[in-house]
Amino acid sequence: MSEELLSNPLVSIVLPVYNRSDYIIQAIQSVIDQTYVNWELVIADNGSNLETQKILEKYYGMEKVNHYRNEVNIGLFPNLNKAIASCSGQYILLLCDDDFLLPECLKISVNNALKFPSADLILAPSKRVDSENNYLPSMGVYKYSIFASEIKLSHPENTLPILMQHGSINGNLTGMFFKRDLPQKVGFFREDWKHSNDWEWLYRVAKSCPILLSPISVAVVRNHLGQTSAANFRDLSSYREKAKMVKILLSDSYIKTIKESDKWANDIMQHHLWLALKALISGNWDGFRNLIQEVHTTTDLPNAFWAMILFLPVRWRKYANKDFHKS
Repeated sequence: MSEELLSNPLVSIVLPVYNRSDYIIQAIQSVIDQTYVNWELVIADNGSNLETQKILEKYYGMEKVNHYRNEVNIGLFPNLNKAIASCSGQYILLLCDDDFLLPECLKISVNNALKFPSADLILAPSKRVDSENNYLPSMGVYKYSIFASEIKLSHPENTLPILMQHGSINGNLTGMFFKRDLPQKVGFFREDWKHSNDWEWLYRVAKSCPILLSPISVAVVRNHLGQTSAANFRDLSSYREKAKMVKILLSDSYIKTIKESDKWANDIMQHHLWLALKALISGNWDGFRNLIQEVHTTTDLPNAFWAMILFLPVRWRKYANKDFHKS
């Protein structure tokens, strides 16, 4: 392998797109503005409307831009897997169509990859903005201050407990930076889920190789009502998948040896119980029954209920003081 390839590797930036005419220009411009210049942009149009298509077509003539279009929406993760498989770079970075990269994103990520060659995946917290680009407190930044206040190589025995205690670590796809052959090693994102696919994929990665955790933010994710996670929240699909993911983690042979694992599981499932009570109050009987069943089959109702009671002061602070980064 040439010295130039080692020190200046090509990075493929995967941008799955579906009807984001309001935000897609900022996402693409953030790639163009990168201080690290050896990149290719893979635009994966998942059957977007005409307005979005017209925006995307303005970039298709650029030398560094590759693209394809699905005539119908095949789903986020099937489209993402298709785009990843088409990449040419040594490394791949994921960018969702309503988010954007900070200018030093690729430079920082490549430098970290070269300093820690055993890491197949690099994760970092994202900053957050609203639909008007106003910055918001970031839960991710707060979480990293707990388990990765300094850059560190996290091995399976370190990463698996983090996945059990803190969920998918990043909570979003944007900013994930990994070697191109990683999906061949651990498999691609599962395509039968809609929300917790990243958490499940990170679990497979964490079991097989070291992950580099960096506290330096390299990307910005956007909170808005039209985002996929917000839609999943409204139909409760995210909570069903989270319960399945908790079951997978609890069945892991290493996590079974950690005495705190049941407590961590109850800390997650108490959110399901809280949502079940809200569903009951609003008259959503099916939602209430389904969520209660998820809690019952994943941990148990009494322990989840007690975890919910202990969490009430934090929940009150979250809603009363808008202290999102500590909730």
